[in-house]
Amino acid sequence: MGYEHRKILVVDDEELIGITLRIILSTEGTIEYAANGREALDKISMATYDVFIVDMNMPVMNGMDFYEEAVKTFSDIKERIIFFTGSCEERCLSFFRENNLRYLAKPSEPQDLQNMVKEILDHNRAVTVIA
Repeated sequence: MGYEHRKILVVDDEELIGITLRIILSTEGTIEYAANGREALDKISMATYDVFIVDMNMPVMNGMDFYEEAVKTFSDIKERIIFFTGSCEERCLSFFRENNLRYLAKPSEPQDLQNMVKEILDHNRAVTVIA
Protein backbone atom coordinates (compact mmCIF):
# COMPACT_ATOMS: atom_id res chain seq x y z
CA MET A 1 0.00 0.00 0.00
CA GLY A 2 1.65 3.21 -1.12
CA TYR A 3 1.73 6.48 0.76
CA GLU A 4 -0.66 8.10 -1.72
CA HIS A 5 -3.37 5.57 -0.85
CA ARG A 6 -3.14 5.83 2.94
CA LYS A 7 -5.65 8.21 4.47
CA ILE A 8 -5.83 9.46 8.04
CA LEU A 9 -8.79 11.40 9.41
CA VAL A 10 -8.17 13.74 12.33
CA VAL A 11 -11.39 14.52 14.22
CA ASP A 12 -10.88 17.41 16.63
CA ASP A 13 -12.65 20.70 17.25
CA GLU A 14 -9.32 22.50 17.67
CA GLU A 15 -8.10 23.31 14.17
CA LEU A 16 -4.58 23.91 15.49
CA ILE A 17 -4.45 20.26 16.60
CA GLY A 18 -5.47 19.26 13.06
CA ILE A 19 -2.69 21.38 11.57
CA THR A 20 -0.13 20.03 14.06
CA LEU A 21 -1.09 16.42 13.39
CA ARG A 22 -0.94 17.03 9.64
CA ILE A 23 2.70 18.08 10.11
CA ILE A 24 3.59 15.25 12.53
CA LEU A 25 1.99 12.55 10.36
CA SER A 26 2.82 13.96 6.93
CA THR A 27 5.03 11.00 6.03
CA GLU A 28 2.32 8.45 6.86
CA GLY A 29 -0.30 9.41 4.28
CA THR A 30 -2.89 11.98 3.31
CA ILE A 31 -4.32 13.73 6.37
CA GLU A 32 -7.89 15.02 6.33
CA TYR A 33 -9.69 16.96 9.04
CA ALA A 34 -13.17 16.98 10.57
CA ALA A 35 -14.18 19.47 13.29
CA ASN A 36 -16.55 17.06 15.12
CA GLY A 37 -17.99 13.58 15.07
CA ARG A 38 -20.94 14.47 12.85
CA GLU A 39 -18.62 15.89 10.18
CA ALA A 40 -16.46 12.78 10.48
CA LEU A 41 -19.48 10.50 9.94
CA ASP A 42 -20.30 12.46 6.80
CA LYS A 43 -16.73 11.99 5.55
CA ILE A 44 -16.59 8.24 6.23
CA SER A 45 -19.84 7.75 4.36
CA MET A 46 -18.07 9.03 1.23
CA ALA A 47 -14.46 7.81 1.65
CA THR A 48 -12.37 5.10 3.30
CA TYR A 49 -9.77 5.94 5.93
CA ASP A 50 -6.96 3.77 7.27
CA VAL A 51 -6.62 5.53 10.63
CA PHE A 52 -8.80 7.83 12.72
CA ILE A 53 -7.41 10.14 15.39
CA VAL A 54 -10.39 11.27 17.45
CA ASP A 55 -10.79 13.79 20.26
CA MET A 56 -13.36 12.98 22.94
CA ASN A 57 -14.62 16.45 23.88
CA MET A 58 -16.12 18.20 20.86
CA PRO A 59 -19.28 20.17 20.16
CA VAL A 60 -22.03 18.81 17.88
CA MET A 61 -20.95 15.17 18.35
CA ASN A 62 -18.26 14.01 20.77
CA GLY A 63 -15.80 11.17 20.22
CA MET A 64 -17.78 8.58 22.17
CA ASP A 65 -20.96 9.27 20.18
CA PHE A 66 -18.97 9.24 16.92
CA TYR A 67 -17.52 5.84 17.79
CA GLU A 68 -20.90 4.35 18.75
CA GLU A 69 -22.49 5.58 15.49
CA ALA A 70 -19.54 4.62 13.30
CA VAL A 71 -19.33 0.99 14.51
CA LYS A 72 -23.01 0.46 13.63
CA THR A 73 -22.14 0.84 9.95
CA PHE A 74 -18.39 0.16 9.87
CA SER A 75 -17.75 -2.68 12.31
CA ASP A 76 -14.00 -2.83 11.60
CA ILE A 77 -13.45 0.84 12.47
CA LYS A 78 -12.62 -0.07 16.08
CA GLU A 79 -9.24 -1.41 15.01
CA ARG A 80 -8.38 1.85 13.21
CA ILE A 81 -9.18 4.44 15.91
CA ILE A 82 -6.82 6.25 18.25
CA PHE A 83 -8.53 8.50 20.76
CA PHE A 84 -6.36 11.56 21.42
CA THR A 85 -7.84 13.65 24.19
CA GLY A 86 -6.84 16.30 26.69
CA SER A 87 -9.40 15.90 29.43
CA CYS A 88 -10.73 12.49 30.18
CA GLU A 89 -12.63 11.61 33.35
CA GLU A 90 -13.23 8.09 34.64
CA ARG A 91 -16.29 7.61 32.38
CA CYS A 92 -14.06 8.19 29.38
CA LEU A 93 -11.29 5.86 30.60
CA SER A 94 -13.87 3.16 31.36
CA PHE A 95 -15.20 3.52 27.82
CA PHE A 96 -11.70 2.95 26.41
CA ARG A 97 -11.09 -0.09 28.63
CA GLU A 98 -14.51 -1.69 28.07
CA ASN A 99 -14.16 -1.37 24.28
CA ASN A 100 -10.44 -2.20 24.22
CA LEU A 101 -9.64 1.04 22.39
CA ARG A 102 -6.32 2.79 21.81
CA TYR A 103 -5.86 6.21 23.35
CA LEU A 104 -3.25 8.83 24.12
CA ALA A 105 -3.48 11.83 26.42
CA LYS A 106 -2.82 15.32 25.09
CA PRO A 107 -0.09 16.36 25.13
CA SER A 108 1.88 13.30 24.10
CA GLU A 109 5.21 12.86 22.44
CA PRO A 110 4.81 13.04 18.65
CA GLN A 111 6.72 9.75 18.34
CA ASP A 112 4.12 7.96 20.49
CA LEU A 113 1.34 9.00 18.11
CA GLN A 114 3.45 8.17 15.05
CA ASN A 115 4.15 4.71 16.47
CA MET A 116 0.46 4.03 17.07
CA VAL A 117 -0.44 5.18 13.56
CA LYS A 118 2.31 3.00 12.04
CA GLU A 119 1.10 0.02 14.06
CA ILE A 120 -2.40 0.39 12.58
CA LEU A 121 -1.08 0.96 9.05
CA ASP A 122 1.21 -2.09 9.32
CA HIS A 123 -1.69 -4.19 10.58
CA ASN A 124 -3.90 -2.99 7.71
CA ARG A 125 -1.17 -3.83 5.21
CA ALA A 126 -0.72 -7.32 6.70
CA VAL A 127 -4.47 -7.99 6.55
CA THR A 128 -4.57 -6.82 2.92
CA VAL A 129 -1.67 -9.10 1.96
CA ILE A 130 -3.27 -12.12 3.68
CA ALA A 131 -6.69 -11.49 2.12
